[in-house]
Amino acid sequence: MAQENKITTISVIGLIIALLLIIGQNYFPQSAFNTEKIQVSGKSQILVDPDEGVIRFSIITKEDTAKQAQENNKKYSLEVIDALIKIGINKESIETYSYTINEYGEWSSKEDKYVTKGYRAVNMMQITVKDLDKLSVIVDSVMQNGANQIDTITYQLSKEKQKQVRNEALEKATIVATEKADIMAKNLGVSRGKVTSIVENNYYYTPFELNTVNVQRKEVNGAYDSLDAGGGYLGTQKVEVTSTVSLEFGIK
Repeated sequence: MAQENKITTISVIGLIIALLLIIGQNYFPQSAFNTEKIQVSGKSQILVDPDEGVIRFSIITKEDTAKQAQENNKKYSLEVIDALIKIGINKESIETYSYTINEYGEWSSKEDKYVTKGYRAVNMMQITVKDLDKLSVIVDSVMQNGANQIDTITYQLSKEKQKQVRNEALEKATIVATEKADIMAKNLGVSRGKVTSIVENNYYYTPFELNTVNVQRKEVNGAYDSLDAGGGYLGTQKVEVTSTVSLEFGIK
């Protein structure tokens, strides 16, 4: 009797499994479980000439009082702006991105304490230009009319050129990925089908920043040698643009 019950239970379980398989075939076609696909990635790297330059510089004044430091800083800042306008720079392209006034001093070993010397005003400004040939002229102008140091000179891509270059980089990355899929399909003895998914993983470029550590002076009225005498000191360099994509193809 126990043996008959055991056989009956096994038969019922088998029947349930068979029914589930039939239902699964009706509601979930074989194509839904088809995982035959090729997933590839493509990367492109292109070198591009920059079309925009940004010069950042500082005007630093030190005085006994905060008011004096601020007034002198304003005087030199206006002189720099006037000089830039005279060489054809639009006032709209000149801006202050940082301005600070604080105490400054030094450690006195004789008195064994920090001694306040006065107040320092720092006006950090930047100029954005399209004519890269004028960068050395601009540097000379700001340094000869009140700036203490050139902080950075950056060669970059304008928003318009970034859009243009991005499209080119994406196109090349897509071609690389597609060619890779063709090679893989051929080696597997199948054919590449239609693309089923495409994702842009990333796009980026790194602006080129020129070393300006030697373009500075300690005081506003200190000596300064023109960069024009340097013969190509501000020579440009191409920037690298990178784009990567991921593609998924069916197999036929």
